[in-house]
Amino acid sequence: MRTKVNYRNELKDWLERDDWTDWYALTLTMCQYRKLPNGTFEKLDETKASRNLRYFLARLNNTYFGNAYRRKAYKRMAKRIAVILY
Repeated sequence: MRTKVNYRNELKDWLERDDWTDWYALTLTMCQYRKLPNGTFEKLDETKASRNLRYFLARLNNTYFGNAYRRKAYKRMAKRIAVILY
């Protein structure tokens, strides 16, 4: 079972690699509240933020890789580090 220490060590090892060419960074800001049809407001929580990010990444991968992303045999997708801050 993976623990926080294992994740931290794996991330540290991955970040200390030598080749950092051809990398891009993207910062997304999500709305903290959304207005529902009945006039009330709904607060963004971790589940909704995760779902929103997963939807965005699926569209990004589909646009960039096309059929290679859709066909799971190719296993093509953008490598990413996702961080959700509150």
